[in-house]
Amino acid sequence: MTRLPLALLLAAVAAAAPAAASADDGFGPAFALPASPGDRPADLAADVDGVQALAATTFEGRSGAVAVTLTLRDPATGAVVRNVFRAPKGDNVLAPRVAITRRLATMSWTRYRGSGSIRVLAVRCTMAGCGRVQTLGRGQRVKTMAAPAVTADGRSLVLWRGSSAHGGLRLQWAVTTFGRFGPVHTLGEFADQLDVATAADERVVALWTGAHGTRTAERGSGEFTRPRTVGAATPAAEPRLAAAGAEVLAAWRGGRPDGEGSPGAGTAFVAIRAAATSGFGAPQAVATGEMRDLSLGANGAGRAVLAFGDLGTAPPDQTTSENVGAAIREPGGAFGAPVTLDDTSFLYVTPQAAVDDAGRASVVWEGRAQSPPGGPINASESAPNGPLAARQVLALGGTAALAAAGDGRALAVWSTGSAIAAAQRPATP
Repeated sequence: MTRLPLALLLAAVAAAAPAAASADDGFGPAFALPASPGDRPADLAADVDGVQALAATTFEGRSGAVAVTLTLRDPATGAVVRNVFRAPKGDNVLAPRVAITRRLATMSWTRYRGSGSIRVLAVRCTMAGCGRVQTLGRGQRVKTMAAPAVTADGRSLVLWRGSSAHGGLRLQWAVTTFGRFGPVHTLGEFADQLDVATAADERVVALWTGAHGTRTAERGSGEFTRPRTVGAATPAAEPRLAAAGAEVLAAWRGGRPDGEGSPGAGTAFVAIRAAATSGFGAPQAVATGEMRDLSLGANGAGRAVLAFGDLGTAPPDQTTSENVGAAIREPGGAFGAPVTLDDTSFLYVTPQAAVDDAGRASVVWEGRAQSPPGGPINASESAPNGPLAARQVLALGGTAALAAAGDGRALAVWSTGSAIAAAQRPATP
């Protein structure tokens, strides 16, 4: 396989996707982010100050994933800082996640050797540097995952699928005191998948799914509240949280997580935690049918977009077809009717959704692969408080597309196969 040099590839991308002429014309031309050839984007976040945090995994030949990286970028100044955290020789890493608030980023990930010695780690970084990497606790042997949150007062919390010394499986968490994570706490519940977010009242909201439905709990100080069920106590998957001003939005889908050769799918639901309340209201079924690959984005005014892959509209002879759809919510209201953005005829499109402070929604996804290193990287954008527009091609080939929005700037990131590229929507006037 022949790979184009990055400079030529980005030049081709720029030709295919002209630079935006105004604040509402879409994403600008692609540019490169500092990366190693084996870096693959894993998670992307942005804070209200506009600072962007990218978590990535570094792959090296037959050794697999051997390092995680955390890249911080300040679009206002152009400063970029890339931090690399390598695993000891013989160990591998898995599933980095990142959260950022007021320029303080927290990244969590898993390090393992074979099927044993599985540990959850975390680090806190700013543009000026990083603290020490801390080992928080044991992870589970199957579907290990951890999710971080950062509060406005500079405290970090990580929730993960943990394991006791005797093999007991439960949700566990740790929170920082004076900049370092303290002892491990236990929620006493089991989950397949999880997410956390910080509400405007500085409470950390947790959401998790499993065979018994969608569950939630909150923490202000001390322990988490008693867990509650949101909606029906039926199997659920893909929990997503997004702070939306004084509210917190939750999304999930029905059905079980992916199985061996069998993608999970179900109706996409959302629920709203209103301002100054504890717990979510009755869920809304936003998109019924066979939805998967959910992504939820929102801004401080309460405008939100839910993006998803739709297996249910595939032709009978195309069992691997997955359309990309999205629904928008205006502040204070319910989500509107979903719209189809693209028929990708490609499984695992994993669309990514974001809304900037001006109310401009963005959805980014990977299209059907024509040749390595993947399919086109597509985007659909809206004007402030407007509907999603026609598709824009950001790159001719790529994988692992991500999106996040901060202070009037949305950023899209993807892998070219040999580097990490990005495109940004211009800041609002």
